Amino acid sequence: MMIERFKAVRDSVKENSLLAGVLEDYKKYYQDLIESKRAQAEALMLLRDYLESMEQAIDLSDAQMEYLKHERTETINKLQDVRGEMERLLDETESRQRYQRESY
Repeated sequence: MMIERFKAVRDSVKENSLLAGVLEDYKKYYQDLIESKRAQAEALMLLRDYLESMEQAIDLSDAQMEYLKHERTETINKLQDVRGEMERLLDETESRQRYQRESY
């Protein structure tokens, strides 16, 4: 939904220069969102690594080991989701930057 609004504003800037400020706000929003996703991915990677080290370092019961494996799998799935979202945002950002270079 936000990307559609961004595209509409981006396309309208050529005709209405007053929308340039709105376009800059969208750019900042996307940059902040990308940075947030990067931080989230980094935190998930740390959690994944910690869970893996717990499996190796501590003598655990079978139930505890299964729980750790489940948590690690869930963390990896979340990490993949975050990376996918981040890549989508980066693709949109790169498309936006290409469009801006071509427009000026």
